[in-house]
Amino acid sequence: MAIRRHAENEKKSSTEIVFDKKYDIVMRSNLIELDFNKSGQLIQKLKNLYDLVDINSGDYLTITQGVYEIMVISNSKYEKNIKKKLEEFKIKHQFNDLCAITLTAPVEALESPGIFFRITRAFMWRNVSIIQIISTATEMTFIFNEKDATEAYDILRGLLVV
Repeated sequence: MAIRRHAENEKKSSTEIVFDKKYDIVMRSNLIELDFNKSGQLIQKLKNLYDLVDINSGDYLTITQGVYEIMVISNSKYEKNIKKKLEEFKIKHQFNDLCAITLTAPVEALESPGIFFRITRAFMWRNVSIIQIISTATEMTFIFNEKDATEAYDILRGLLVV
């Protein structure tokens, strides 16, 4: 019986996610989010934003297309210029005073079931609201209100094994 329980425990722990030194955390602050109804004309205009934002100097720009909406997140210093370039399109929602915290992970993390669950559960336990989640193959970016930035960073940092 003891061997059987041990085998079951081993099986459970083998799927556990280990956040180690292969992970990195990057934080960006002073961000805004603008949401628009999706249209072909808007998609054409969004190309101009890449000329506006200097991503090589560390500035932030992410454009996400949903089924019905398009979301633009960038540094607040570009707010007036972005709005001017997209002035013919009605802003559905705007969020100010945001921060982005990106967790970069090794490609092996793609094979870890439950990685988003474990992270979002940690935020939920500490009562930190996530505004958006944006991901690529090896990056998970969480958007928060700036008032929650320090707490959110501490939560992610606490998940890392050092």
